[in-house]
Amino acid sequence: MLRRRELEELMSLDTGGRPVLSLYVDIRPQLQPERAYLAAAKSLLSDLADTLDEDARERLEPERQRAQGWLEENRPTGRSLALFSCSPVGFWQAHYLAVPVRQHAAFETTPYLTPLLDLLDEYERTAVVLVDKEKARLFTVFLGEIEEHKGFKDFVPGKHDQGGWSQMNYQRHHEEHVYEHLKDVVGAIQELQRDQAWDRLILSGPEEPVTALHGMLPESLSGLVVDTFPGAMYARDSDVLRWALDVNERLEREAEVRLLEELLGTAAAGHTAVQGAENVLDAAWQANVQKLLLSEGLDLSGTQCEACGHLDLSERDRCPACGGKVARVGDMVERVAHRVLEAGGSLEFLHGAPSDKLRETSGGVGAFTRHL
Repeated sequence: MLRRRELEELMSLDTGGRPVLSLYVDIRPQLQPERAYLAAAKSLLSDLADTLDEDARERLEPERQRAQGWLEENRPTGRSLALFSCSPVGFWQAHYLAVPVRQHAAFETTPYLTPLLDLLDEYERTAVVLVDKEKARLFTVFLGEIEEHKGFKDFVPGKHDQGGWSQMNYQRHHEEHVYEHLKDVVGAIQELQRDQAWDRLILSGPEEPVTALHGMLPESLSGLVVDTFPGAMYARDSDVLRWALDVNERLEREAEVRLLEELLGTAAAGHTAVQGAENVLDAAWQANVQKLLLSEGLDLSGTQCEACGHLDLSERDRCPACGGKVARVGDMVERVAHRVLEAGGSLEFLHGAPSDKLRETSGGVGAFTRHL
């Protein structure tokens, strides 16, 4: 499972201008018996080398050998691989992912993270808590994988079946133990949030303890609860994973539909939103993008100024902003996304029908801006 620490390390990596190999490979199980993924990786690296000048090809060669050697020595698991290598600064990361990713290879001064950013947007880190009146199990789900973190059982005396004062006292005693148990669960959830920093919380179990637990959560955690539903304490991990993925997919599609409708309405009214790559690039250059919307799998090419970093879709030889020399850029999506994040903005990748509609109306790119 890709850890937050590792992702943060990728996003903040400073190579001092030395290029990083970024490699994304399809390693689905049906490609593994004949190790067809090896041929795909070699083809990606060969095609990448063909796009580079002689100096860059020489720098790529040790990274290529390192990546291919690692692939030949290791048997993959999962559905895709994300690999990053920069030998001059001693950097290496390789992650098997349980979800598919578009194959790609890049060799630039920063890691190519667009596929990962898309996955992070699509697969929110989610905590799932199974709870009843005496037991609890805590999980996190991220990038299609599930990890169980804690399971415990508190002593809770059973209900008393005699009448009168004895039953009333025993019932009160039982309820006090249930309350203390749920307090322990709240503490475990808080600890898990500190360790994992998840974005959504799903509660599952009998209605009475789930409702009580929800009411005991502090506001900071209660606001993260996205769904509650009945569930067996001894559910299989695969069932818990399926529940979480189903909830997250529904929430993602609903949120994307609302967001796209808001973008189109705001832009049509002439307020703080723009559509189309040129308008978005202009807003990003002015650090005016609050949230960038992108269709999944979008490809944009253009130029970037070697002096000021200005991004442009045209074929001109000089930068329209400063007159400096420009270089061709095969993936403008990565560059504009990086600029938006650097300026404190955020990204939203659209999928399915919302993605198609954004392409039809805005060429696959739109943005909410900070000001007109």
